[in-house]
Amino acid sequence: MTEKRKVCLREVTQKDVAKLYEWWTNGKVMEPVGFPNGLSITLTDVCQAIKRYEDTKDSAFLIILSDSGVEIGEFAYSKLSKDTYTFDIKIGNYSYQGQGYGKQALLEGINLIKLQKNAKRIEIHVAPENLRALALYESVGFKRIKRIENNWKDQLGNPRSTEVLELVI
Repeated sequence: MTEKRKVCLREVTQKDVAKLYEWWTNGKVMEPVGFPNGLSITLTDVCQAIKRYEDTKDSAFLIILSDSGVEIGEFAYSKLSKDTYTFDIKIGNYSYQGQGYGKQALLEGINLIKLQKNAKRIEIHVAPENLRALALYESVGFKRIKRIENNWKDQLGNPRSTEVLELVI
């Protein structure tokens, strides 16, 4: 059994741009979400993504720190509708995956979303092949509510489906 890890979430800053770029362009990190070649982006694109969160009410872009203070991933959330939020999470530092950090970061992120005014549910879209993510989300109470077949194509042109999960909070 994986031991419980402690994590800390902190606001993303401009000093995080290079690290985010490294993670987002890494095919090994991004393959589970349909980008086996990593994202084709620039450092400017990363800066713009950070700015969008800073400029959007009811959202946050956070860096996940390990129990030893190492930057290991990201957690970002935003409002989808009146009472529904969504999030993105990844452990970008591959050597920290599978050790319980993702689950602890997810729980911390859920707690932050719960603090948002009118937050009643959290919805996440996941590739059905991403078994690790599905197991993680279900382990903290998310339920599968629908599957959307062949609704997008990955960067290799393969049709992909989406599992939609929700957590009532």
